[in-house]
Amino acid sequence: MAKRKIDFYFIDKINFHKRNFNNYLNFVELNYSYHYNEAFPFLKTRFGNIEHKNVSNLPSFDKYEKLFKGVLDNSLEEIIEINYKGYKLWDIAEAEIKAYVTPIMFKKFLLDDTQVPKDFNFFTNDASSVVDNDFLKHTIYYNLCVAAFWIDYWAKEFKKYQIHNVCVFGGTSTFSRAATLVAQWNNINVIAFEGTFIKQYHYADNASGMITNNHRFSDHSLWTKLSGLSFLPHQAEELETIMTKKTKSKCSAA
Repeated sequence: MAKRKIDFYFIDKINFHKRNFNNYLNFVELNYSYHYNEAFPFLKTRFGNIEHKNVSNLPSFDKYEKLFKGVLDNSLEEIIEINYKGYKLWDIAEAEIKAYVTPIMFKKFLLDDTQVPKDFNFFTNDASSVVDNDFLKHTIYYNLCVAAFWIDYWAKEFKKYQIHNVCVFGGTSTFSRAATLVAQWNNINVIAFEGTFIKQYHYADNASGMITNNHRFSDHSLWTKLSGLSFLPHQAEELETIMTKKTKSKCSAA
């Protein structure tokens, strides 16, 4: 039986909806085959805040808990190297772990009225000296379990279809990073998207499957150069008008 062909596979509907990407999604839906993954929305929005009660009902999740139970005895430096089916779990879960733990750590700095050390390093004793070591290790433990869960989920999911492009938002969350790496391993093109303050336009990049704050398109001069590329005449004119207004408003504010 032939697999269903999907030109654009969107890994969530939390970010990929008409309020964020109206122009692009309308274009895709009118001209290409597509699929929106709506599985496990609660897990996709945990942002590192993972506890047993959040994940105990996930399919076969107990196998990951058993598999990685020993990591709690490892040092933080050793945890970085933990590998699952050829993927480094820390690389997948790092952004969400730090997104959850870092504000808690800095809140403690503020409450204690102490300054953050200039050489502060998450993977030295600094982290465990600021927050409870058991809390830190359990947070890492469950986030690594979730990373492994997403690896298996996406591997199974992507095999169901003949996918040409996997679309991720940002590409740094655990579920999107796992999807990116699994897709790239299976030679599926990955396109990372981000919105802009100009609602009609979006960033899209398939170079790495990830767009962060220091992405190459964050450079204003590079963004303005896009006006001369592949836009239709009326789009180029509209972009030039918008960017001119924004440049003037920045000068006025200065």
